[in-house]
Amino acid sequence: MHWVTLCLSFPLCSALFSSVLLCGGTPSSFISHRQIGWAQCQLSACPYFCCHGDALANISLAVALCQLSAQVYTSRSESFYRNDTLTVTCDVTNKEAETFYITWHRIVEGEEVEIGTSAHINDGFRNTKRYKADYHTDIPHDISHVKFHLNITDVTTADSGRIGCKIPTQGVVLYKPFTVYEPVKTVKLITTDINGTHAMVYSDGQSAKFKEDEVLKITCSVNGSYPAPRVKVTVAGLDITSKFARTETLHKVGATKGLQELYYEVLLTNEKMSIAYDFDQEQLKCEATMPETEFEANSISINISLTGYKPKFLCNPTVIAENHHSLMEINCTVRSQPPAYDFQITWNDGPSKSGASNTTLKGKDRDGHYSSDNVEGKSDLETVMVLTITRLFPQHFRTYYFEATNELGREVFPIELVMSDEGYKSSESRSNARHILSSIPLLLVAYILTCQL
Repeated sequence: MHWVTLCLSFPLCSALFSSVLLCGGTPSSFISHRQIGWAQCQLSACPYFCCHGDALANISLAVALCQLSAQVYTSRSESFYRNDTLTVTCDVTNKEAETFYITWHRIVEGEEVEIGTSAHINDGFRNTKRYKADYHTDIPHDISHVKFHLNITDVTTADSGRIGCKIPTQGVVLYKPFTVYEPVKTVKLITTDINGTHAMVYSDGQSAKFKEDEVLKITCSVNGSYPAPRVKVTVAGLDITSKFARTETLHKVGATKGLQELYYEVLLTNEKMSIAYDFDQEQLKCEATMPETEFEANSISINISLTGYKPKFLCNPTVIAENHHSLMEINCTVRSQPPAYDFQITWNDGPSKSGASNTTLKGKDRDGHYSSDNVEGKSDLETVMVLTITRLFPQHFRTYYFEATNELGREVFPIELVMSDEGYKSSESRSNARHILSSIPLLLVAYILTCQL
């Protein structure tokens, strides 16, 4: 109703509005036609005609448009696959039965190309023998209603984009989008050393050997699909795609515009990826999928094996024991590749006159109630570190730092020795008893003095 008010408020626009009514339309149909994509939708709002250019010429154009309407549609949904057949129909209703013609056009990646006309295919397209144009009327030689057809057999990605018809004499332009889907051709996993001097392209299921914390450039390369695929990288099933930068490149094959086949190259790249210990014996996988298509996922994976890693401590970080426990042992297995060669156990004895005091035991060292030892583990890669305390007292309940070193580095593992609840109760009982016993002499002295008074 807003447009109707605008139209009637301008004399020339009112004439335009009347011309629409003469075409058999109504105010509501005038507005709805403009919104749904028929030829009438080429009309602008009434004030445009009144305020810009030759108003009378615009009115005559509007009348002509009112006499001719068109729509374009395809033979089925907007999704196609290679070698499918596509039929595009341009359905024109021409009430005045005036002579007109159409042209077929395609827009691919922003480039517009003319395919042909009502019954003629341009040379480049005709040479492929895949394009054919025809038309038919409801009544022979009657052009009041004409259906123009563009048939494309064996479609390829070159046919993707927006396709439709133009009626040059009437300024009608109608397009219909559609996509020819092409599956992923190849998926590759590539590693490059940090200096860029050595690259490795893996085959699916291949074993890949690295060292812990080794830094590599890792690339997942996906080629051949249209449109661009969805790509992800996982380790042990955990999605780590967010750690990779994505780049897309559209490739066009061929020299003739409008006939160039299209495919995407997608790269996921991590320029400096550190190989974590958790990657050992796990699978690194790159997977490409084409959502909303019948294509299966295409992927490649490698099995990671660490040939070297820093010392790992296979023990509990907390040990619970009772106070006054005899011959307490704290054991911790250390595994490393190559094997660790230096072991020590350190703890803080607390403040002293010279500051904080630390005690360190190596090998078979002894210090008061403490002794240490290193014994062979279950394999050549394992060593068991042992800290023995001959008898536990409250001052022994603290944090001990187990340290091990191999060629790849040094690792420290804290183990806290905690007194059990029973130990606390026993310790409190002994403390209370000592307090009572220590108080008896004082009580006796006080009693004697009281008696003398």
